[in-house]
Amino acid sequence: MKRLLKVVNYCNTTSHYERTEIRFFSKPYAAEGFLNLLAKHFMVIGLSATARVPSLSNYFLPYLEESLGDSFYPMSEELHQALQSFYQHLEESYRHNHVQMNIRQILDPAQNYVVPDYQDVEALEKFLGRFYSNEAIQEGLATRIQETIRAYAVIFPKKNPAYIMRRYMEMLDGLWQFYHAPTSHAWLFLNTILPDEEKPQFHEKLIRSFKDAFDKEFSERKVSFFVLRSKDKNGTSFEVARDAIRKELKEGRDVIVFSAYNSIGVGIDLDYESTYYSDDYVDIYPDDPYYLNDPRHGRRDFDGFVFGDITYLMENVSEFEEEKDPYEKELRRHHLISSILALEEMGQIYYNEGNEAIEDLLEIKPKYIQLRNSIQEFRTRPYVAGQAQYKLIQALGRGNRAFCKNHNINILLSTGNLGTLLQAESEPEEVIHTPEWTAFLQFVQQYEVEGARELRKIEQAKRIVVNRCYCEENALKRLLSFGFTKDMVWDKTKRESYELLGRLVVCFPTYDDVEVVIKKMHLNKQEAEEVRHFLKNGYIDFGKRVNHYDYLRLGKSGCIYPYSDDKKDKISAMREMKLDVNHCGDYSRGQVSAIEAKLTFLFKKVPGLEAHFKKMGYATRFNTARYIMCPTLFTNFYKGRLGEIIGTYILRTFGGLKINPVENNEYYELFDAVIGDGYSMIDFKNWKLITGMYFINQSQLYNKVQEKLERIQSIDPTKGRRAYIIRLCQTRDEDELLDATPLPVAKEAIGHDIITILNLVDDTGVNMEAIKLIQDLEKHR
Repeated sequence: MKRLLKVVNYCNTTSHYERTEIRFFSKPYAAEGFLNLLAKHFMVIGLSATARVPSLSNYFLPYLEESLGDSFYPMSEELHQALQSFYQHLEESYRHNHVQMNIRQILDPAQNYVVPDYQDVEALEKFLGRFYSNEAIQEGLATRIQETIRAYAVIFPKKNPAYIMRRYMEMLDGLWQFYHAPTSHAWLFLNTILPDEEKPQFHEKLIRSFKDAFDKEFSERKVSFFVLRSKDKNGTSFEVARDAIRKELKEGRDVIVFSAYNSIGVGIDLDYESTYYSDDYVDIYPDDPYYLNDPRHGRRDFDGFVFGDITYLMENVSEFEEEKDPYEKELRRHHLISSILALEEMGQIYYNEGNEAIEDLLEIKPKYIQLRNSIQEFRTRPYVAGQAQYKLIQALGRGNRAFCKNHNINILLSTGNLGTLLQAESEPEEVIHTPEWTAFLQFVQQYEVEGARELRKIEQAKRIVVNRCYCEENALKRLLSFGFTKDMVWDKTKRESYELLGRLVVCFPTYDDVEVVIKKMHLNKQEAEEVRHFLKNGYIDFGKRVNHYDYLRLGKSGCIYPYSDDKKDKISAMREMKLDVNHCGDYSRGQVSAIEAKLTFLFKKVPGLEAHFKKMGYATRFNTARYIMCPTLFTNFYKGRLGEIIGTYILRTFGGLKINPVENNEYYELFDAVIGDGYSMIDFKNWKLITGMYFINQSQLYNKVQEKLERIQSIDPTKGRRAYIIRLCQTRDEDELLDATPLPVAKEAIGHDIITILNLVDDTGVNMEAIKLIQDLEKHR
């Protein structure tokens, strides 16, 4: 989260491969990055009832807690206990004073509500008969509904009118329940959009006509209708409109208020004064020591809430599609891309899912149907579903501004919102809830399927694993904060970081506890911080203890998809990567394991090697643990470092050769080691196959090595005069490759002072013939 958000997409045209199209999007910092920068220099105080709701609208607190360390101060235990005690007292007061929360679904499926097709007038009139007894009202409203939905279908021919029809019927049911609750006096109806006289998707006049029809059937009630906007067409501000609502309530009229989730937002107070209907209300904090001085005891809260669907992301796509102003359209595009990148970062979606959606967004003329299809699935992910949690907590907060409560608090929830909430991630246990939200959560939880929440956690863990391994280049940069280039210049800091990572992987290919790793490696404070970073970004968690796993690598992109060795996981991996099991050329398989590293084989064939590993603190096996190296770390670091350690041990122990590390930073990592004074360089290859050395691209390999030697000689003519390319070992299962073409122990490149060694260890043990050859060459150089 702290690094810049950046997307670079490029693709060749299908007709030829000479022209490349590049699309670029960047953002210097995510919101968490800016807050992190501020908090490192200033005291930042956050007050929010929704701060710990896992949602896209919030700062990603796990990142902030980790990055700020001791500078991140949660609420003190003393204050937490005081607030918790206060709200527990309120809950008891609700029970003692008979304040009930009546929570229901709108158009409750248990009542067999089936929303009719708007074109079927007969079915529509019959459906309206469940709400109105007057047949003339039924007929008139059926006609108005049909005309409104038809107008919508004409304006938006590609959208589904059935969803708009359902939204109208949900609001109709909400109004019906208000009129059938005689002790209710102030209800708030919320939707993603505001009623508008010009938009058929939520037409204000049609909604008013529902209310007017109920007024005729409930003539004894005096009800006022309001639409609460940030500012209306006449320039009337939110505050002026709110005061008008309060005036109606103070004068004894009931009110119905329609608004949007974003309009009602944070910090809006809807409490009011009134002396009417006093039997319907009770003060739930009569023992307040500040009773006489606190105005909340003389004010009332709204007593009903109707929550229409929260369609986050999909609504954003619609707004992006409908926006005509070029500048505003780019802002909406920017916001959508930022949201998708944040979802990737938090493991809520797979990189390939995000990339598809971003590619659609970056099109000059986006294909909106394709874009909606890409994003539709995101709505089921916990942090997107958390938007509903976030907005509903805010909305219910409008009903927690005063101490005078109605004996019956009604909360109506759309079926869509209920389904979304069931996908959301639970808030931390220490979060304190109001009595209303506690009752609301209890209502939602009764619909939960057993094991579903745990399954979602496993799915999220899998996405985090896949995203961490998705691209090798990104994984390397994320680990070391720098990439590898042909002409890169090493310095002391880079080298120390690189060598610390190498030491970490050979000592701990798997681990359970970060602090145990740090303690056993005897690290100073700075090294410990680096190792924490390596462990977080280079190791993966499958949600179960493992000591090995498999992975798929896509042939064209090099993207990696890890999975456990379970057959179901493999099938799931193939499906996620959109691979055909019958076309193996599209991908290759790999494994991260002690077997793949040939540890047992090497310990068996090289005398004293296992004892040497134990003496140096290197791992002799992959212990079953919670965390294990990602494929990039295993392939690019672990196996390479293993080759250097074992190769050096063999040449020193069995050949008596003076093997030294490369000291000069100007050519560090061009080779793994030097012999003696540096005349000869060594590059150990921990390769399973030897095709690169002997059969395929042989001249390319030699030319690359020669370039390295010439670079070293340009710095010091006495160094890098010869190179040994030494493959570490060859096991029995690799012999078939050599059956048809027997190879010599060593081979000298024609025109170069480069010697390739077939192996240092084979099935018979240490290859003394190869070692003797190196000894002889070094004596007669």
